[in-house]
Amino acid sequence: DVMSYALRIVTHAVAMVFRDLSATLRATWVGVLLIAIGAALLVAVAPGLASGVMTFTSPEDFVAVPNAGLIFPAFLLMLFGYVTMIAAWHRYVLLPPERRQEGFTPSSGIILGYFGRSLLLGLLIGVLAIPLFIPIGLVAAGLGETAAEFAFIPVIALLGWVLLRWSLILPACTIDRKLSFSDSWRASKPLSTTILAIEVVIA
Repeated sequence: DVMSYALRIVTHAVAMVFRDLSATLRATWVGVLLIAIGAALLVAVAPGLASGVMTFTSPEDFVAVPNAGLIFPAFLLMLFGYVTMIAAWHRYVLLPPERRQEGFTPSSGIILGYFGRSLLLGLLIGVLAIPLFIPIGLVAAGLGETAAEFAFIPVIALLGWVLLRWSLILPACTIDRKLSFSDSWRASKPLSTTILAIEVVIA
């Protein structure tokens, strides 16, 4: 049935990463290295922030941190590394054999395109979430937080469903294919019910 198929897809998606971990690392090592360098830099310049124990109650607190000017570049390097890693993984999965000699590490143009599309996708989902979260607030006010948490599940599943239906634009851009949101929606239509089941599992 649909739910068992959805579970198989989720299991397969996880297995793809770990089935041949050495191959995964060979494909994504540049992004992993950038994340590691950024994390090491963050620990070196602000160990309290990296461990989650540093608090800022005013801008002066941030300025007082030694090497505070390096915190933002460290975060930026980690973000750049994360996008590089994900885009490289998509290229590893999607590039046909005749194009694999191009390598899996994406160009800066692909990385910027992936990041820009991700921001746009996130903004659109955020806008869609606003009217959906209003009933959650009403449930929380009337019935308490526990009831609101249960009501939260279908909302998250619905938003995740829309996100996945639109998100084909991301892997497509890593192999130089330009898809619009409508293209992605049409392409994912045959599996729309399965995608919804996947989101129910995740939610």
